[in-house]
Amino acid sequence: MGCAASTSSAHAAHSRNSWVAIDINLIPKDLTTLYNAPHGRLPTKRVGLLSLHGTRSAGMAGEEVIRKTNQDRGFVSYPIGADRKQVLLAVYDGHGDGGERVSQLAGLMLVDLLNADAQALARDPAGFLASQLQAVDAAVKANARLHSGRCGTTAIVALLRERHVFVACVGDSRCVKATRRGSCWHATELSSDQKPDRADEAVRIADAGGYVKPSWGPDPARVWKSQDASDKRTGHNLAMSRSIGDHDLEQCGVTAVAEVKEFELNEADACLILASDGVWEFLSSQEAVDICQEFKDDATKACRSLVRKACDRWIAEGTGYRDDITAIVVFLPVMEELRANSSCVPTESPPLSLMASASIDIISSVKQPADEQTLQMPLQQPSPTQHVQPNATQPTSAPAVK
Repeated sequence: MGCAASTSSAHAAHSRNSWVAIDINLIPKDLTTLYNAPHGRLPTKRVGLLSLHGTRSAGMAGEEVIRKTNQDRGFVSYPIGADRKQVLLAVYDGHGDGGERVSQLAGLMLVDLLNADAQALARDPAGFLASQLQAVDAAVKANARLHSGRCGTTAIVALLRERHVFVACVGDSRCVKATRRGSCWHATELSSDQKPDRADEAVRIADAGGYVKPSWGPDPARVWKSQDASDKRTGHNLAMSRSIGDHDLEQCGVTAVAEVKEFELNEADACLILASDGVWEFLSSQEAVDICQEFKDDATKACRSLVRKACDRWIAEGTGYRDDITAIVVFLPVMEELRANSSCVPTESPPLSLMASASIDIISSVKQPADEQTLQMPLQQPSPTQHVQPNATQPTSAPAVK
């Protein structure tokens, strides 16, 4: 797992407020990696977060499957803007060589930026979310060590404020709401995947001078700089139309401008799911909601089951490749439990944060589904009082593949 390394003094100043203590006694049995502020914990029955690294085939016929770098990051941060009526949920799906550093930086920096101007966030949540995601993109571009021309990250961010939720989307990670109707939960997508062949996105890319190569077989539609054959041999391409990073494609319409939507929640709304496309590649939004309903009394178990089901679908493909899979499940309402669990935390303290990165290590043959015996912690366990800086580098066992 690679982490962000910033040379920006401004970002370094912000980042010290995002350092959190790791209490290994709070790591649950499902092997999420729990990063907690010193004074409390998140209510895991109401909030679940899990991230699973991907795999790739190392053999000609796909017999050997090895672990690859987990480029996903997931964050649950409470409170945001020193407001105990707000919680920030976010999933980032890094891609390209070094994409895990971009997703790590994006997740940490957005929390810092939102906390730095609580009044702006309170005054215009949608507009401020969008502007600060663009500020993150600008910081990524300015950091030469990230080499962001050919790597980047998606962002699906939900700011939950009592009965309102503001959802910002950059890329193809997704936010879904579950609503009770009789005995069933029904799915509503709160974001729209920004794929190059989405009609309005294809027009936008073409107007900017880019070229959308149509999907062909298993290969999805991709953004290219041009239709020129030499560009296709050597140029950068992307299977989404918006991204934080990927600045080589900036001139042809790939942008970090988020689509932000506001929704009002009601008593029938049961759940929010945020996930990377490792979930959505083979699971529909309704299937994800059905899985969460099955575990409606425990968000962590629901999240675990969702990630496991997505993993099984990837394994069933038989190619040896599995994308990183990250999901957040929040059962509604959640604010009362959040406030109760952090009642002893001073208002000026940094947000209580649950973060997932390379949190589960499942390495399984394509012929043998993963089971409990294949689970292990890939990260060395620190002492309960150790503090982790956002630019710390941790070891990985395989290069990034996306």
